[in-house]
Amino acid sequence: MNPDVCEQVLENIKLSLLHCQNNKQTFKLNMPFNINNCDNIAKYESSLHATKTKIIIKASSNAKKYSINYNVKERTVELE
Repeated sequence: MNPDVCEQVLENIKLSLLHCQNNKQTFKLNMPFNINNCDNIAKYESSLHATKTKIIIKASSNAKKYSINYNVKERTVELE
C-alpha cells in the first residue's frame, strides 16, 4: 500500500464534496494501484455518518486512473 496515493485520493474525494453539486472528475495515477486497500477512505466514510453520505469503491485492483462521481441527491461518492 502506498499511503501517499491513498492520501491523494482522499483529498480528491474531499474536494468533490466541497462543490456541493453533482460532479465527476477523473485522475491519473503514476503507476497501477488498488484503491480498495486505502484504509483512510473507509475511516473518512465513517466520519460522514451524520450526513448519510456513502463512499462506494468500484475501482479495479490495478487501476491506472480513477474517477470520482459525486451525486448530491443520492449522497453517494463513487470511485471507479
